Amino acid sequence: MPAAPGSRIYVIEDMRDVTAEMLKSVSDKLNGFARYERLATNKKAPDRRM
Repeated sequence: MPAAPGSRIYVIEDMRDVTAEMLKSVSDKLNGFARYERLATNKKAPDRRM
């Protein structure tokens, strides 16, 4: 594979299903911006490794 100076190669080191963690406290009652905020909060939770 040819590469130029400054090229980067990304290697996946770990793959896991984070669906349950992301949907924690997300219900059908949340919609729009409230749902977005809850998902963003879950993504930033300290126990997350994303």
